[in-house]
Amino acid sequence: MYDATQPTTQIIPQNFTHFPALRVALPCYLTQEEVTRFFSVISSPRDRVLFALIYHYDLRVEEATLLTLESVDLKNLHIRIQRLKNGVSSQKPLWRHNAKLLRSYLRVR
Repeated sequence: MYDATQPTTQIIPQNFTHFPALRVALPCYLTQEEVTRFFSVISSPRDRVLFALIYHYDLRVEEATLLTLESVDLKNLHIRIQRLKNGVSSQKPLWRHNAKLLRSYLRVR
């Protein structure tokens, strides 16, 4: 039983050793040169547009697989992105470069 008049007992055991501080690595981002080199080795129009959309809109793979032709408005340059994991789905502007990649893929599809 706790007695306020008595000195407190030691809560931390004598043989307790402190853990060294955990080092958390900061995220590492690709440089513009690395991104350019990455896209330069993708030869498939389908893969190129898929990776461009994933990269530019920060999509998870599953979010990218949910994209359909109805998700993309090439005339008004909009893309509807369905977010997962409690994310908010939204309509985003479609970058002209991505629209160009989409059109070139749809031509050979």
